[in-house]
Amino acid sequence: MTAIVRGIAWLGVFVGICVAPLVFALMSTSQPEQGFWAALVHVLLVNYYVDSIWKQVLWSIMTAAFVWLLV
Repeated sequence: MTAIVRGIAWLGVFVGICVAPLVFALMSTSQPEQGFWAALVHVLLVNYYVDSIWKQVLWSIMTAAFVWLLV
């Protein structure tokens, strides 16, 4: 595979990774009560990434700060 083809493939992957969260964010605006808060509750209750209490507190503070910036 040539460098140009690999570069185009990586660019496609990069764009897909960048665009996917935007698409999900736009989809959740039609049902805001389910999108943003459901994601936060999912992160906190699944305990895969935030298995310790300090990570849960950090995520909650970051979420509150983000909501404060939006308002």
